[in-house]
Amino acid sequence: MPTKVGKPKAQSTGAKKKGGKRGGGGKKKKKKKKEKTPKAQVEVDILSPAAMFNLYYISHNVPSCLAYRGFLWPGRPKKKGRK
Repeated sequence: MPTKVGKPKAQSTGAKKKGGKRGGGGKKKKKKKKEKTPKAQVEVDILSPAAMFNLYYISHNVPSCLAYRGFLWPGRPKKKGRK
Protein backbone atom coordinates (compact mmCIF):
# COMPACT_ATOMS: atom_id res chain seq x y z
CA MET A 1 0.00 0.00 0.00
CA PRO A 2 1.39 3.43 -0.85
CA THR A 3 2.02 5.90 1.97
CA LYS A 4 0.59 9.40 1.96
CA VAL A 5 3.04 12.14 1.17
CA GLY A 6 2.21 15.51 2.73
CA LYS A 7 3.46 18.95 1.95
CA PRO A 8 6.86 19.74 3.38
CA LYS A 9 6.70 21.98 6.46
CA ALA A 10 8.53 25.29 6.40
CA GLN A 11 11.34 25.48 8.91
CA SER A 12 11.44 28.49 11.17
CA THR A 13 14.67 30.33 11.82
CA GLY A 14 13.76 30.95 15.46
CA ALA A 15 13.42 34.74 15.08
CA LYS A 16 9.94 36.13 15.35
CA LYS A 17 8.85 39.17 13.47
CA LYS A 18 7.50 41.97 15.64
CA GLY A 19 4.37 43.76 14.55
CA GLY A 20 4.02 47.49 14.33
CA LYS A 21 5.72 50.21 12.33
CA ARG A 22 8.59 50.99 14.66
CA GLY A 23 9.63 47.50 15.58
CA GLY A 24 12.27 48.92 17.89
CA GLY A 25 13.60 47.01 20.80
CA GLY A 26 14.18 50.14 22.89
CA LYS A 27 13.74 50.42 26.62
CA LYS A 28 10.33 51.30 27.98
CA LYS A 29 10.05 54.17 30.39
CA LYS A 30 8.46 53.37 33.71
CA LYS A 31 6.07 55.87 35.19
CA LYS A 32 6.77 56.91 38.73
CA LYS A 33 3.85 56.54 41.09
CA LYS A 34 3.04 59.60 43.10
CA GLU A 35 2.54 59.07 46.78
CA LYS A 36 -0.98 59.81 47.81
CA THR A 37 -1.22 62.36 50.54
CA PRO A 38 -3.98 61.70 53.04
CA LYS A 39 -6.76 64.20 52.57
CA ALA A 40 -8.00 65.99 55.63
CA GLN A 41 -11.52 64.88 56.41
CA VAL A 42 -14.01 67.66 56.61
CA GLU A 43 -16.08 67.86 59.76
CA VAL A 44 -19.75 67.52 58.85
CA ASP A 45 -22.29 69.31 60.98
CA ILE A 46 -25.30 67.01 61.37
CA LEU A 47 -27.37 69.93 62.64
CA SER A 48 -26.81 72.10 59.56
CA PRO A 49 -29.89 73.22 57.62
CA ALA A 50 -29.05 70.97 54.64
CA ALA A 51 -28.59 67.93 56.88
CA MET A 52 -31.84 68.62 58.69
CA PHE A 53 -33.65 69.02 55.38
CA ASN A 54 -32.43 65.57 54.26
CA LEU A 55 -33.24 64.02 57.63
CA TYR A 56 -36.79 65.39 57.48
CA TYR A 57 -37.45 63.45 54.29
CA ILE A 58 -35.71 60.15 55.14
CA SER A 59 -36.84 59.53 58.73
CA HIS A 60 -40.35 58.63 59.85
CA ASN A 61 -40.08 59.35 63.55
CA VAL A 62 -37.65 60.40 66.26
CA PRO A 63 -36.10 56.94 66.89
CA SER A 64 -35.40 56.46 63.18
CA CYS A 65 -33.99 59.99 63.04
CA LEU A 66 -31.58 59.18 65.86
CA ALA A 67 -30.74 55.79 64.32
CA TYR A 68 -29.78 57.47 61.03
CA ARG A 69 -27.47 59.78 62.96
CA GLY A 70 -25.83 56.88 64.82
CA PHE A 71 -27.49 57.24 68.23
CA LEU A 72 -29.03 53.81 68.86
CA TRP A 73 -30.70 52.87 72.12
CA PRO A 74 -29.49 49.72 73.91
CA GLY A 75 -32.84 47.86 74.06
CA ARG A 76 -33.72 48.20 70.39
CA PRO A 77 -35.35 45.22 68.64
CA LYS A 78 -33.15 43.25 66.28
CA LYS A 79 -33.87 43.41 62.55
CA LYS A 80 -35.62 40.39 61.09
CA GLY A 81 -34.68 39.55 57.55
CA ARG A 82 -33.65 36.87 55.12
CA LYS A 83 -30.21 35.37 55.35
